[in-house]
Amino acid sequence: TALEWAIYIGDKKMATLFFAHGADPKHNVFNGVIRPPTVSDGFDPMNPQPIKSYAGLQLLVNKTDLVFKALLRFMERLHSGPISLEENYETLAQCLDVLSDDLRYSRSDLRSFVMTSLLSLRRTGLPNEVALPIVESALLGHLWSLLESYATRGLPAL
Repeated sequence: TALEWAIYIGDKKMATLFFAHGADPKHNVFNGVIRPPTVSDGFDPMNPQPIKSYAGLQLLVNKTDLVFKALLRFMERLHSGPISLEENYETLAQCLDVLSDDLRYSRSDLRSFVMTSLLSLRRTGLPNEVALPIVESALLGHLWSLLESYATRGLPAL
């Protein structure tokens, strides 16, 4: 797929653009074969089959490209649906530690967004069990917009 190709050639912006516009790794078709008989690491050389998940995409990334690996973990977390701050905060923060230059958003920005949003909602009298899902939903939308901005930054306007 185009998403797999963008990842294989190391084009983070193109991969992010495909992802932001609906590319889904469940449609992966790359089976690891570059040029027979060469099979990429992680694929079964006896029976090369596509790995239809983010695990398959991770196999396409250069092992030393920590930024691309973090980008894929970040995209996987956003693709998985609703965010639970209790379960996902540290993963998101770790990804942002690596991606902050590209996304122009840091762990500190994430903390500020969450804390400011929660405090604002608490000041209106909303209990935590009501405020927290609102913040989690807003955060998911906010992080999607950061990815879209990154993917399109520097592209000419149509």
